[in-house]
Amino acid sequence: MRKKIRLLLPCLIAISFSACSQKETNDGESKMDKINQTKDMILKAAAKQNKGEEPKIGNPHSIEEIKAWLPTQYKEYQLDPDSFIENGEDSRISMTYRVPNDPKKSIYLEFLDGAGNLGPAVFALLEMKLGKEYEESNAQGYIKVYERNGVKVFQKEMLQSGSSMLEFALDKRFYFIISGEKTTAEELWGFTELLDPSKI
Repeated sequence: MRKKIRLLLPCLIAISFSACSQKETNDGESKMDKINQTKDMILKAAAKQNKGEEPKIGNPHSIEEIKAWLPTQYKEYQLDPDSFIENGEDSRISMTYRVPNDPKKSIYLEFLDGAGNLGPAVFALLEMKLGKEYEESNAQGYIKVYERNGVKVFQKEMLQSGSSMLEFALDKRFYFIISGEKTTAEELWGFTELLDPSKI
C-alpha cells in the first residue's frame, strides 16, 4: 500500500505546481479544469486502494454544516455564492472570495474533512509532501515547507504575478488549500484565522 501511494505522490505534486496556469485549451476547457479532473481521479484511486486500512476519525461533517461554518467575508473579500463546488460523498467543498471593485483580487479555498472517503489517501500524500522543511527562491518568487503556529505548511508566493498559496492540515483531519490572486501569503494567513474547524 505504501508503495502504491508513493507512486501517486509525484503526480499530485506536479498537479499542485501546475495549478497556477489557467490558460484556455483548444476545446475551451481551462487547464485548471483538467488539473482538477486528474487530481480527482488520482485521489479516488488512492482512496480505493487504501479503503479499510485506516481508522475513521469520527463521522464526516455534511456539506450543509461546512457551508454554515464558512466565513462570508474577510476584510474586503466577499464570498461568491455562485462559486461553490461541492462533493458531499467526500465531504469536500471549494469556493472563491472576491473583492467587488476588483474581481481579479480573490481568495480560493478548498476544504476537505478527512473523516470522509478521501481522508486516508490525502493525508498519506500530504505527510510525504511536508516531510522535510526546505526553501527555494528566485526572481519570480519562492516556495517553502516550514512550521508556523505549530502547523507544517507548504507555502508558495509568486511576487511578480501577485499569486500565493498555502497547503496544510489541522488536527490530522481537516485539509486546506488556500490560494490568492493579487493577494499576498500574509493576507492568506490572516484569512486562516477565520477557519477554526472545531466550530463546525
